[in-house]
Amino acid sequence: MAELRSSGSNQLKALSEDLLADDGAAQEPTPAAEDNKSDQPRRGGTSVLGAAMILSTFSTTSSNVMYPFCYGTLGYVLGPVMGLVVQGLMCMLSLRFMDVALAAKCQSVSDLGHVLGGVWGARFLAFLQVMNNALFLPVSLVIASGALQEVVLSSLGCSDDGTHDDAACAWWRCNIDPLFITCVLAWPLLLFARNFGHMTGLAAVSIAIVFAQTGMIIWYAANHAFDGATGEAVLPVGSHAPWHAFISAISVYLYSFVPMFVAVEVSAGMANPEGIRSAIVIAYLVPAIGVYAPTGVAVALLWGPSVPNPVTHALGTGTVSAVTNGMLLYSTLLDFVVAATPVNGVVQRCLFPAFDGRLTTGNFPRWLLITLPSLLCALVLAIFVPRLDSLIGLLTFFCVPAMMFFAPSSMMLRHLWYPKLRTYDAEQAAADSPPEMPAEIARIAKGSMALLLVGIMLGALLVPTVLIETIYGITVLTIDGAYWCSAVGS
Repeated sequence: MAELRSSGSNQLKALSEDLLADDGAAQEPTPAAEDNKSDQPRRGGTSVLGAAMILSTFSTTSSNVMYPFCYGTLGYVLGPVMGLVVQGLMCMLSLRFMDVALAAKCQSVSDLGHVLGGVWGARFLAFLQVMNNALFLPVSLVIASGALQEVVLSSLGCSDDGTHDDAACAWWRCNIDPLFITCVLAWPLLLFARNFGHMTGLAAVSIAIVFAQTGMIIWYAANHAFDGATGEAVLPVGSHAPWHAFISAISVYLYSFVPMFVAVEVSAGMANPEGIRSAIVIAYLVPAIGVYAPTGVAVALLWGPSVPNPVTHALGTGTVSAVTNGMLLYSTLLDFVVAATPVNGVVQRCLFPAFDGRLTTGNFPRWLLITLPSLLCALVLAIFVPRLDSLIGLLTFFCVPAMMFFAPSSMMLRHLWYPKLRTYDAEQAAADSPPEMPAEIARIAKGSMALLLVGIMLGALLVPTVLIETIYGITVLTIDGAYWCSAVGS
């Protein structure tokens, strides 16, 4: 179990303890097994607001710029309503899953999996957590690369359409070039941000940036025409977009609210772990109402349904573009490092299990080897799965539905429908929750049976739907110009 629980959980827990915590207020939480044997309460330093900011930062900072496309495709009424419903269901399911985690005093997602499904449950949820982070890396790399490209083009004074580019503008306009530069920028960050404790407070800055970014995007859309507008007005419900665009728009909801990948670790570092329930609700409502709805609805109404994804590609090459994309670059690079840190931890344990993790001159080559796989995998996927929508599809078609909908739900219902499974074997009893825990899981599942069943059915529907859209988007890709310059990172 020790190896399972170390797949990113310690780093996530460190962030929740450090962010907005009083000096000396947090103490290292004990492992779940130890904690269950003790009557001592867990104590950390993170407040409810701090936990909500962590959950929001994990999901919101790079997704705000996708909502104009999302609402333009689904409609300026249906889009926000569907987002509230889908993410509201994800919020309610997360609250039920956290009821189990809190009752069992879990310290990590794999602890929760072990309580719900034994050794294989722990392995599966830990796999989902690491795989989600690994697949997020190329998404954040492409978004950061596009933001860097727009910042430089604006700073150089390049033309909007590229018709009067000099050599420097032409070089930066070719997508593969800023993609490599972004990798060069990201690699040192991976070396020096080796755990989440090295990024204290940066998440709070990202939240402030998102609100400022929202205001600037709306102001620009209200004062500038969109060159790619077709003249078609956005509809309250639906649009004339092709079928796969609707699925791609729905995937934005799955991409931008995924609390269960970090919620258990965040609760482990809170002063009052029960406050994670309020933090999840805040992380759901504040971005949905205060960020996504204003950005998406306003820009869709002003520019119509043909808004690109992300909307920052439509901000021209002026000051607003440079500043807004600079904000996006900061937030997305932070997301990249946050996602890469637990992935690098897995690589470290595989290659150098006895490595102490210090960054010294002697250890530098070792750290290069540890951080290189995540960077190369992200780069390869970014190059050969060129559409951003397809990259998001790879991220959301399985990991998100499994973690947020059907995996914990089905494990909970198993305890309700198959009482004989509540008897733990010797291997589980040695490191699992108290003997009464299976009955408690069954009680929680009984009170939420309809919700859990809806989660299982919706999750099972989303997996093939998003996968088909992703495959279709890759296979029908048309390239306008050179592949390396126009298709990569598009």
